[in-house]
Amino acid sequence: MRYRVYSIGKIPTLKMHLIGYSSDIIGTTFVARKNETHLVGYVLSGKATYNGHPISAGQGFLFTPNVAENVYPDKSNPPELLWFTSADSRFNELLPYYGADSKTKIFNHTSPAELQYIKELVITENRATISDGRMLELFFSVFKHHLNEQNYVSPNLPAAQSYIDFSVNYIKTHYNSITVSKLTELLGVSQPYLYRIFKEAFGKSPKAFITEYRINQAKKLLKETDLTVSAVAAAVGYSDSFAFSKAFSSIQNMSPSEYRSLQSSTASAPI
Repeated sequence: MRYRVYSIGKIPTLKMHLIGYSSDIIGTTFVARKNETHLVGYVLSGKATYNGHPISAGQGFLFTPNVAENVYPDKSNPPELLWFTSADSRFNELLPYYGADSKTKIFNHTSPAELQYIKELVITENRATISDGRMLELFFSVFKHHLNEQNYVSPNLPAAQSYIDFSVNYIKTHYNSITVSKLTELLGVSQPYLYRIFKEAFGKSPKAFITEYRINQAKKLLKETDLTVSAVAAAVGYSDSFAFSKAFSSIQNMSPSEYRSLQSSTASAPI
């Protein structure tokens, strides 16, 4: 039996289609697979052959769009397979980081804890749908292990835009709890590297980007709700109202209370 979870949504970032898992003969057999999607497979245990090449636990393989490829399980020791698929053309930019053999397209992986967690999630949530952001977060929790610190010398790497896309999406969905260190942990990159690519993309640091996004959300709440300033601060991720007011004033050149009063007077002014 094959287990799957699918992503839904239209967030403009790297699009992952689904995560799959199987551990039986039928579910781990892929015969002459040929479609428009990329597939990255991981062998968690057992053995199989991929396009005639033996693969076993600790290895993975890459399916190329529009190429007929096969996986056959070892009948005496069937494999556990976990896989990600994507029809996004930008996925091509990530392929060099897997370090796959140029002829066999087989690679090694060292992320058993993350793969085990995702396996259990897919079994539990079989055929459920999850958000684009959550799907991408799960994918990057494994992909980060394929990265090497030596690749972070230049911010102009093919993967840089994928990191930016993921970061912006994650900030928008977790702005009330996100930290720069959490982002670097999810991506598996250093803080100096993340700083460089944010400066190149936005002209500001990741911390400044997060702060501005929080303040913009706070402005909406101050304008559209009756929440107290303290409640607004908490809603956008500030446990300290003073720190919130300081951050707000540094961007808006006025306090949250002054901003709310200004919005109220503007809305009530005669046309």
